[in-house]
Amino acid sequence: MAASNLSCLSIFQNLQSELNLLPFKNLKELNLHSSEETDKWLALHDHLSGFPLLETLRLNPSFQTKTIEISCHHLKTLELSYKCKMAEVKIDAPKLCRFSFCYLGGYIKSFSLNALALSYAFYGLLPLLDSYILLNDENIELLSKLNNTKLLELLIPSIKKISIPKELRETVPSPSYNVKHLELSISQSFPRNEMDKLLDSLLWTFPLPDILSMKFSYKSFLDFDQITLKFSYEKPIYEGENPSCCKFLPFLCWRHCLKAIKIESLTDLADGVILYKYFSENAKTLEDFWYHVGAVA
Repeated sequence: MAASNLSCLSIFQNLQSELNLLPFKNLKELNLHSSEETDKWLALHDHLSGFPLLETLRLNPSFQTKTIEISCHHLKTLELSYKCKMAEVKIDAPKLCRFSFCYLGGYIKSFSLNALALSYAFYGLLPLLDSYILLNDENIELLSKLNNTKLLELLIPSIKKISIPKELRETVPSPSYNVKHLELSISQSFPRNEMDKLLDSLLWTFPLPDILSMKFSYKSFLDFDQITLKFSYEKPIYEGENPSCCKFLPFLCWRHCLKAIKIESLTDLADGVILYKYFSENAKTLEDFWYHVGAVA
């Protein structure tokens, strides 16, 4: 059939239960959007092997879907938008380079990811359930599965979604200690007097970053600020056991080897005073602090 050469296919509503995809052997991109109450069609580990050229998969399953299983050893891009009260997600895609997971609220029962080549990951939490806490035990486990990505992008509605209690930081390992580049977007207004709490949580989750970029709103979507922090380190000189803040890490955290920090802010000069105070009090080896207001690279 002529459609056997089709390379891109998008299916909306519940048509996928009636459509035989097997003739489309040359598919490179597949987009599935479902409103069905069954999750049988999402057992994709049994079907994706029939698409040897498939590189991009986008899924938007129904609210009722409880389990998502994806197995595709040649998949390079996966985008998953999902809302469920309780979810079990299993992804086996060792060649996956780009992974986007937009979670609309609920509880993640379990999450497993085999993606050895991952270079970019996006994790978005939309503000549908305001009581939902992003970094609870389950989501700390999820972030740990993204630990080897080069660039991680987080989208959250407010600072409380990423606030981590001190008790938790002292009892579990940092989930993303290998992530070097983090881009954080906060969609709601951000109180500047909580900057230290935000940094405590971020720099525990990502304890040795090279670049940390934060974008947050003031009063509206169009009224926002962006701050980019670039870290430079020296080899730490330390003998003995790791300090308590590094006891779960394979290396010493930023507090013991931060040599210089360069900060660029889009609009707010006052943040420079707050940030200087924070890093001068917490970084034991800091030698150079640079703060600039203007364009952010």
